[in-house]
Amino acid sequence: MVKEEEQWTYELGAKANWFDGRLTTNLAMYHIDWDNQGLFTTVSILETAGTYLQTTIIRNIGKSKVDGLELETTLRVNDRLSLLANYGYTDSRYVEGVDPVLEELTGDGNLSGKKVPSVPRHTLILGGLVTVPVSADAEAFLNVDYAYTTKRYSSANNFAWIGNDLTLNLRAGIQLASWTYTAYVRNLTDDDTPLAALDFVNFGTIDVNYPVNQFGNLLNDLDPRMFSLNPKRGRDWGLEVQYRF
Repeated sequence: MVKEEEQWTYELGAKANWFDGRLTTNLAMYHIDWDNQGLFTTVSILETAGTYLQTTIIRNIGKSKVDGLELETTLRVNDRLSLLANYGYTDSRYVEGVDPVLEELTGDGNLSGKKVPSVPRHTLILGGLVTVPVSADAEAFLNVDYAYTTKRYSSANNFAWIGNDLTLNLRAGIQLASWTYTAYVRNLTDDDTPLAALDFVNFGTIDVNYPVNQFGNLLNDLDPRMFSLNPKRGRDWGLEVQYRF
């Protein structure tokens, strides 16, 4: 049975306006104590035929701590130009816990000091909006945003990870009193870094390159692993038309 996860979160923040309100900053620092953390792991289940089935389930693995900060800034340079910059830092690590897969592979399944999966250490978002009047009732605009995420581990044992993620988006158009016409390009650099990865048991045919004994079983009695990836959408572009009532 999977127990409920428990979190105690402590947060301290400050929000301020500078230069007659043209610059806004929002800073938050936090600490999280995380108990009964549930993660995917591999277990052996005894079947009615007397054989064991390797499968992947969610179970409570241990405790972790998270320390981080978030900084959001918005700068209105003038009536036609606005900039933003958001930064996040997260240090997430296990303080208790045992990973059965890690224990079978290395003889030591202790997760203490390992990073919590799917949590990047650094995130950065930069953006800018430029507007230019083209007539008495029409305005052209250009919006650029850039997002950067550092690597994050795909499993508690920290054997595999997803690399740095870079995404650049552009939007440009004309805004009228009631109508807005926009052309956009998302993921301009066509970055193909997966959004997420799930490590699980390969129940299919064993690859010929795996070491097996005369019975066709893996020498270390472990099932081969597979990764299910959630791919990022590639570069795409389009047109949008909006009407405001």
